[in-house]
Amino acid sequence: AVVCDPPYGVRAGARKTGSSKTAKPIPEEHRATHIPGTVPYEVKDVLIDLLDFAAKFLRTGGRLVYWVPTTTDYSQDDLPQHPSMRLLYDCEEVLSLRLSRRLITMQKVKELEEGERATCKMSEAGLEPAHDRFADKYYGLDGPRGEEGEDGEDGGKKKRRKEKKQKPGSGGQEAVSPKDEGGGTVEGPGDEDTKAAASVGGEQE
Repeated sequence: AVVCDPPYGVRAGARKTGSSKTAKPIPEEHRATHIPGTVPYEVKDVLIDLLDFAAKFLRTGGRLVYWVPTTTDYSQDDLPQHPSMRLLYDCEEVLSLRLSRRLITMQKVKELEEGERATCKMSEAGLEPAHDRFADKYYGLDGPRGEEGEDGEDGGKKKRRKEKKQKPGSGGQEAVSPKDEGGGTVEGPGDEDTKAAASVGGEQE
């Protein structure tokens, strides 16, 4: 059997060997000390490769057991499928009102044939599986992918970094200095009304 808990990307994101740039040949004299670059390894890609691995190396009758993070939008079509693997059990562990994780058990039912690969119905239909970009959904930043700003992928990373820098008990708000850059006192809302009331009180006396 293969039993595993793939990384979700919340605390430690998965990475795989690769590069976002065009690969260049490594000179022979540098190959012994060369350290390959890495790129992000999305949960949906991890699961596809996991099923391909299980279909190739498990004996017939062997089982694959793994955890997958998901949301209330979950459907079994989110799970990758393989011609050599059959779904046996799909058990849910609730984490919050929106999030959960599921323990998936699959069994190899036949030997792998040449050209067979794992697929995902949801991805093939152009839709996003519930476990895709799970880190952003965990932090409540599941906006359209690729958009900049607080709702996009880039904005989500910036917001998570900002949350880590905030002091405990700040309530998510940044501290404000009582003086501005020029050394003058910063007046808050209602200060002008307070001054006016004090002035009227002085005149009545």
